[in-house]
Amino acid sequence: MTFYTDMQEAALSLLTELDQTVQLRRLTISEPTNPWEKPTFSATTYNIYAVADGIYGKRADGNEMVVASDVMVIMAASGAPVTPQINDIILLNSKEHRIVWATPIPADASLAAAYEIAARLAA
Repeated sequence: MTFYTDMQEAALSLLTELDQTVQLRRLTISEPTNPWEKPTFSATTYNIYAVADGIYGKRADGNEMVVASDVMVIMAASGAPVTPQINDIILLNSKEHRIVWATPIPADASLAAAYEIAARLAA
């Protein structure tokens, strides 16, 4: 095993022990065959190993200050069904939070042990 593999396993183990129910929902758009048809939308929901907390003293994105409903989510990369993307939805306690940014830890996504995600309460 390499150092990064060990870190991936450690992150997954710690986040699994916390046993917090967190889901990630991804919306996809299927383009129509003909230009006069409407596109179709679908949502896929994934269970993820993660823990959520408030964001303290950080900016949720480059332009806006943090608001009270913003959350910071740490998501295990190992065993994750998807990589988090901007505009995906994090479901916490039946509330939808839209991902503002997601950063792998460490920065090389192929070696990521976890993802740090900032999410804002969806309107």
